[in-house]
Amino acid sequence: MKLEVSIKEIQDYINDQYRVDIDLKVVSEKKIEIDYFDSVLLIIDEVKENVIFLHYELNGLAVILVKVARIFLKRKPAALLVDWNPKTKEVILDLTMFPKLTGVLQFITVSGVQFLNDSIQVVFFARNKI
Repeated sequence: MKLEVSIKEIQDYINDQYRVDIDLKVVSEKKIEIDYFDSVLLIIDEVKENVIFLHYELNGLAVILVKVARIFLKRKPAALLVDWNPKTKEVILDLTMFPKLTGVLQFITVSGVQFLNDSIQVVFFARNKI
């Protein structure tokens, strides 16, 4: 099964929830560019049973913004629901760590994520009934 969410919906959600106006641009199936003062390229490396492995590329002002964000998030442990290694620029997003997803993840497993035109597509399959 597949679920598609438009880039505009994601931008609007981030703006509504966090009052941050970002621009998202699909570069390829595995890459999306995030613009907020400067740009960050987010790259999907692999997806394995509800865990998304990513890395990012940045330069200029984005390097400083990421360092400041990391310091801010370290002060709020509950806010950092990802395993983020700034030295290797790797991010591990374990969807089972997000409380709002635990109910859904009892019934489905995310097996893929890709960027298509103006949307993000999530591929998942139903779990076997027990």
